[in-house]
Amino acid sequence: MAEEALKANLEKDTDFLISGLKSPTGGRPAKNIRLTIDGFKMFCMMAGTPKGREVRRYFLECEKKYKKLLRDRQNPYDW
Repeated sequence: MAEEALKANLEKDTDFLISGLKSPTGGRPAKNIRLTIDGFKMFCMMAGTPKGREVRRYFLECEKKYKKLLRDRQNPYDW
C-alpha cells in the first residue's frame, strides 16, 4: 500500500528509491524503500491522519520561523 502511495504522489529515483532484496532462505524477496529527506517530508504531509496534521503544522511553523529569521537578517535595524 505504501509503495503505491509513493509511486502515485512522489517521483521515483528523485524522492525515493526501491530495490529488491533476495531472501537468504529462498523465500519471497523483500523490497527496500528509501526516501530522501524531502520525499519523507512530502509523504508525511500527505497523511490524512492526526499525525499527518501534526507533521504539516510542524513544517509550517518551521517555515514561519525561517522566514522571520531571513527578514531579521535582511533588515536588522528595522524596529
